Amino acid sequence: MAMFTYGTTATTLEIDDRQLAHLQHTIAQRFRRQESLLLTFLIEQGGSRRRRTVWLSPASPLEFDYDADASQSLNRTWLEELMQQSYSVNGIVLAQEPGNDASFATARATDSRESLAPVTALG
Repeated sequence: MAMFTYGTTATTLEIDDRQLAHLQHTIAQRFRRQESLLLTFLIEQGGSRRRRTVWLSPASPLEFDYDADASQSLNRTWLEELMQQSYSVNGIVLAQEPGNDASFATARATDSRESLAPVTALG
């Protein structure tokens, strides 16, 4: 599992290395243009689900930390989908790669307000 840390509250998402590689590429493309975006995911905790959306801007401190030391090959179709989502009202919604049998992405989130909790994609 890879780690994506953002913001001054040091919120961390623990997600699959491949998902993170695609998110990193998309976020970097937006930041190079000095553009901000939204990232949305679901947190499952204590039998309940809640949606969290975070605002990412070029001024936000970000960290991408991978389990694997090898770089990931990227899926152009998925990158195009993520970039298109990044310009939508809802922003990027954490999800599995197109063609993956799973209906949602799994991850874990933590920040200074809560303990580590599972996260799933909207879907």
